[in-house]
Amino acid sequence: MKTARELWNDQCRANSSPFHRPSQLDRAPVPQETSTARNRAFRSVGMRAAVLLALLTGVANLSAQEISPFLFGQNHWMAQSDEGQRPGYLHLLWPEVGDSGVRLVRIGGAGYESRFPDRPRLATMIATIRGIGAEPLLQVPRRFSAEQASELVRDLSSLPSGKVRFWSIGNEPLLHDRDGIEKVYEYILRIAPALKAADPALKVFVFDECEMRTAAYEALCGGKLDVTGKDANGNWMVDGFTFHRYPNGRDFTREDVVLRSAEGIRQSARALVAMMEKADRKHGRTGDTRLLWGLTEVNVTYANPDRKIDGIGNASFLGGQFMAEMFGIGMELGAFTVAPWCINETDRVATDFGYLGLPPEFHPRSSYYHMQLMARHMTGQFVRSSTNDREVKSIATRSSQGLAVMVLNQALDRDFEYEILSGPKATSSKSLVVTVDAGLPARYAGRLPRQTTVLLLFDAEGRPLVRHTYGLGDNQENRPPHEQVIPPAGDAAAQTSAASAARPDISPLLVGVNVWMNPSDRVWNASRGAGLKIIRIGGGAYDRRMPSNGQLTEWVNRIKAIGAVPMIQVSQFQSADQAADVVRHFNVTTGNRVRYWNIGNEPWLERGRPGDRVALAQTVADYVKAIAAAMRDVDPTIRIFAPDECDYFEDMYNELLGGSADITGKDEKGRYYIDGVSWHRYVGGDLATEGAQDFLRRVQKTRARVDFANQLHGRTGADALQWGIGEFNASGGERVVTYANGQMFGQIYGYVMEYGGTYAITWSMFENGGRGRGTDFSFVNADMTPRPSYYHMQMISQNFSGRYADGRCNVPTLRAYSAVDTDKIAVMLINVGDSQTSNVRLNNDPVDDSCQVNIDAGVAITLVQRIGAHTSMVLVFDRQGQLTKRITYAEDGTPKEELFNP
Repeated sequence: MKTARELWNDQCRANSSPFHRPSQLDRAPVPQETSTARNRAFRSVGMRAAVLLALLTGVANLSAQEISPFLFGQNHWMAQSDEGQRPGYLHLLWPEVGDSGVRLVRIGGAGYESRFPDRPRLATMIATIRGIGAEPLLQVPRRFSAEQASELVRDLSSLPSGKVRFWSIGNEPLLHDRDGIEKVYEYILRIAPALKAADPALKVFVFDECEMRTAAYEALCGGKLDVTGKDANGNWMVDGFTFHRYPNGRDFTREDVVLRSAEGIRQSARALVAMMEKADRKHGRTGDTRLLWGLTEVNVTYANPDRKIDGIGNASFLGGQFMAEMFGIGMELGAFTVAPWCINETDRVATDFGYLGLPPEFHPRSSYYHMQLMARHMTGQFVRSSTNDREVKSIATRSSQGLAVMVLNQALDRDFEYEILSGPKATSSKSLVVTVDAGLPARYAGRLPRQTTVLLLFDAEGRPLVRHTYGLGDNQENRPPHEQVIPPAGDAAAQTSAASAARPDISPLLVGVNVWMNPSDRVWNASRGAGLKIIRIGGGAYDRRMPSNGQLTEWVNRIKAIGAVPMIQVSQFQSADQAADVVRHFNVTTGNRVRYWNIGNEPWLERGRPGDRVALAQTVADYVKAIAAAMRDVDPTIRIFAPDECDYFEDMYNELLGGSADITGKDEKGRYYIDGVSWHRYVGGDLATEGAQDFLRRVQKTRARVDFANQLHGRTGADALQWGIGEFNASGGERVVTYANGQMFGQIYGYVMEYGGTYAITWSMFENGGRGRGTDFSFVNADMTPRPSYYHMQMISQNFSGRYADGRCNVPTLRAYSAVDTDKIAVMLINVGDSQTSNVRLNNDPVDDSCQVNIDAGVAITLVQRIGAHTSMVLVFDRQGQLTKRITYAEDGTPKEELFNP
């Protein structure tokens, strides 16, 4: 199997004559379906029945306005072969989907209505959905007989991933038959009782019409065609009603989206809730038997005009704000779920409804990040709120943790000085006032730029804690929302500490290299200055021919002598007893203790690139589990990483990390098999930009899957699963020697800090004579002088410690990040373009300059700094924000260090 990019390229070639569907100019306002990572609280794969019952009770009780744990939904679209020759990429995207906070995924729509998946495929789809911590909602085609419906429930009741609890019947039946409500009634009477007969505990929803057609819903919900009572077996025939809505067609305006679209959907939902309450009273449905409702397809428009981020369509920044309003309506009116259409559908502009963008990057869109912000931070109960401007919307929730307030500035050309007020008789002089009915003395003032969303988090006493900001510019630059801890009153050091508290600790093992080719004394001596913290003894040759204990001992002693930590790779091809013997030699017999180990090297390559990497995952799991258990029998305190594959293969790692070949759980003696997951990567092309982004995508996917595995097994604190990069570099000697490679290294270390990695270990110290071609992956030249990769490693290792802090710049060619420690703030600036003069601000206050850098360190200090073209720079400040050191490393020189008296 291939990487996502390779697969995408193959699919592009295969689809040179794309499938076209006929024009549907008279179509009603619905989509053309048939032509259609750090609080990541994933639910466990096996969801408990008690939780489901609690949901159903709480959601039904609208007066409590509890937020459904399944509110944040999505639609399973579009997978490969779902619709003829149209390319589907869903198999590549599940880590991102899980990281968005999705809790329910509907397998439905016109495509699955007409081409219902077979049983093996359904089982895979359901297991995949549960694998990201979500629940499936499965649509039964309305053509099914009662026997087919019952058989389907029975067939799926014994799935390893658990039975399906949520079901729906049919899709948009009145779209082409507006007067066919009697036919809908007939198939509900045929299918719903059959589903309940097979499993009375499941929940059945109807009837997923293309819009809220009042007369039709009134007929079914307590009216002349009532389906809200009990069937002949004494089971409630249905448990809820769902509808779809795409409020805009081909000709619409920004004003339509901002002022009319969401309000129209709110009125439809209110009408449905009123119908259900009447039907509940009619049949005495109370508690967890009360009718539920959901919005199972929604987006801005069924006829997407373009992909402009600054536009008004589905892919726009405004489209994401609209989706936030949809979730807000779901919270306000107690929806069971709000499921946008859809995950990814990007082969045509007109049907581009996905919250993940175009291949090969699949950048998250505004709709993705708005969902993620809300799913992570808006839980508990809905709280009423309002603003004094019709182009600014607010949504608020309250839980035991405190208050969350989202403010959406949808104005095209107006910035606001705003204030959030919660409490009796609170007043404000600001132009924008957000009033929250939370009963807390919460108050916060700030500036809200045009086309920007902010999410404020307050503690249970009403004190502001954190501000998340996401604007049009972030969307255009493919940046995620920016998080800033709001410092409490106090001195600069206290503010800095608060600002960094939510960021990951920087690993003391961050910077590393691989031993290779029996390094000489000259190589060991040259390596001392790089600031190495960990050195791995590994690679393909050592996997096939394990070095002797004597050779390993020599290298371990050398590693310790230069102040680094050794990591030894044991072979995947030797027995578990042989691996245990190596651990015994160091940690028992000689007392020359080695704490860090990894098992095997690049198993896909070592086994001849087998096509079925999912099957390979099971092979890897078998040897990792056996070897790890034997090693822990000798020393249970060691730290084990695996599998050090040649790339982050999502299909393989998804199985290894919480999937069918899981290696992240415990052995029979209650010990975790591994402590961390590892992978390798070598890249070509534009290293400083495309190469760095290549690593970022893999780092983000790794973080998301590690978080999933940790949640799955309850791994926290010292037991939490870690991750690291066991080998990395440019793809060949000609690129390895370049300054761009060094700048790529600098960014990779920033990503590893940001996403809480344990190490990034480059390949290698020295090889191929330092010739600068072929297999020369050295970080020193033939004469032992450092290369750009070495110097960037050195600058990071010697200056960055404590906690990671975000850096942002409005000039795309200037990248920034930071670290905050007890006595210093370190900033890395990497300029891959022309020279710049920048205002470097050590907090997130707006900076008025053509080149603006914001560092999330919580200190109100600005430094005007010039940085040359193709130059990397480290700035070190004390805790009060005074510059103490500057290191300048230009492409045509060596690093120059300046010291300053603060």
